[in-house]
Amino acid sequence: MQGYEVAATDYSDRPLGYVVFDVRCPGIVSRFSFAEGKPGPYEQIVGNLPVRVVSPSLQKFKNQVDALRQSVVMLAINEGTASAPKRAGHAMAVSGYGRITRGLTSLNCIVVHDGWSDEAFINYDFQGFMDKNGVFM
Repeated sequence: MQGYEVAATDYSDRPLGYVVFDVRCPGIVSRFSFAEGKPGPYEQIVGNLPVRVVSPSLQKFKNQVDALRQSVVMLAINEGTASAPKRAGHAMAVSGYGRITRGLTSLNCIVVHDGWSDEAFINYDFQGFMDKNGVFM
C-alpha cells in the first residue's frame, strides 16, 4: 500500500479511528475504521512493538539488512520555525544502506521505500532531524 493516514481524535487526543488514502489513485480510501479508542495502522505497529528503539545507530540498520531482517525507520523534521516548531514525520521500510561520496564529502545513507517512489536514499547523519526511531523485527 502506498498512501497516508489521517487520524481522527477527540479534543483530548483520544483515538476515534482513521482513514488511509491511496496516493496511486486520488480519492480512493484503501482502509478505514471509526471506533472509539481505535488507533490507526501506524500507531498499531509502532505503539505495540517492544523491538522500538529511540535514536538507533546506522549500524543497527546495517546489521538488520545484512541479516535479511526487516526494519522500519521513523524520521521527523521541523516544518515550522525554531520558536514555533511543527513536527512532520514519516515511517519507511529500510531495504539497504550505502555511502555516497563526492570529493571529500560523504553521506552515510539508508535506503528506504518512502511510499511515493520505489526507493530513496536518506542521509542518516542529517543534523535537522527532530528525532529518529526504529523498529526491528
